[in-house]
Amino acid sequence: MLPQLVCLTKALNNLNIPFSQLDYDGNLIRVELPDQHYLFQKSYTPFNSESVGKICLDKEHTYHILKNVIKMPKTLGFLDFSVAGNYPEYVRFNSLDKMVESIEKQLIYPMIIKRNSGALSKNVFLCNTRQELFLALETIFDKKSNSYDYVALAQTFVHTHEEYRAVFFNKKLVLAYERYTDQKNFKAGYWNLPGGCSRHIIDPSLLQELQTFIEPIFRHIPANMVGVDIIRDMTGKLFLIELNSGARFNHFIQFNGEYPVIQMYENIFQQLLANKQYNDVNVTRNYEQTV
Repeated sequence: MLPQLVCLTKALNNLNIPFSQLDYDGNLIRVELPDQHYLFQKSYTPFNSESVGKICLDKEHTYHILKNVIKMPKTLGFLDFSVAGNYPEYVRFNSLDKMVESIEKQLIYPMIIKRNSGALSKNVFLCNTRQELFLALETIFDKKSNSYDYVALAQTFVHTHEEYRAVFFNKKLVLAYERYTDQKNFKAGYWNLPGGCSRHIIDPSLLQELQTFIEPIFRHIPANMVGVDIIRDMTGKLFLIELNSGARFNHFIQFNGEYPVIQMYENIFQQLLANKQYNDVNVTRNYEQTV
């Protein structure tokens, strides 16, 4: 059973909410509330529509929706030209040379190159030179790799002072932590860097700052439960980096224990019990299925 699902079941036991394990490994949980049941599958929750989940997975589409809503690093998307036979109408550059030329016209070094649908900092590169840029694109477009993506992103590098993960349920912040390392600037894969750890945020003023910063996005992406990656630059400005509809808590639990995550799930289900009319997701899903 995944760590977050262990915490989920403990929260349900604390609240005397019935649930059942539907698979051998404990990674498929059905929760029974008076009005309906909810299915949790691995790191995915039942609170988002399929379209919202897909948008959160697609960093380029997330950027197009939110770039004029909240401060984000400039982001450019590039389709692997080797798939031109299947999607010729989407191919704007037919070689790495032309991609690099376009990127260099719009961004300056250093810059971030990463795969569009990646997670856990796989294939995320800080590029300081043209040679590193070519290598990053070649790595992302390597079809022999398990981390292959047919879309690569080029992104303005924001010199990072602090990095946060904030988890929202029903537009409210329910858990936040700092992705801390002794290293400044580039913190991808923070848990593998010197001093890398997750620090639970309990400071009310910082929690309110994160809540206020993220609130505008929910008018444009109706995510009912979402993890949000945020960085603070060296001048104190906040930037949204990406959304995650299947947030994991492995590293957070490793450094902070289970209790904050158990509390988070208790908070969520207390809200659901208090509002038996909570059916936003079902309405959305039914609409999508009939259109």
